[in-house]
Amino acid sequence: MWCTVYVLYRKGKRIPADVAKANPRTGWLHMRSKEPHTGMPESRAFLLPEKGASTHFPILELDCCHLRAIDGGGIRLTGFDPRHPSSWTLNHQSWWIIPGEQP
Repeated sequence: MWCTVYVLYRKGKRIPADVAKANPRTGWLHMRSKEPHTGMPESRAFLLPEKGASTHFPILELDCCHLRAIDGGGIRLTGFDPRHPSSWTLNHQSWWIIPGEQP
């Protein structure tokens, strides 16, 4: 689905709403299980530059995520920023997603 994404956290800390709204990202939202074809319950989300683009170079990426509808409109996707393999630090992350049509 083509959408506009507003990132709500930076390094695990909530950013002000005006800062989040000032930095939208647009792209194709793609979700799949963490390990494709295995049925792993943890999902990964990718914001890709176009439909069918490789998930190796996403605009944004989110681990262990889940979706929820927002009463005021849109979708909230909550999870964790991907961590470096040598780090144990997990940073909470949420995206506010507004579905739209690709320009």
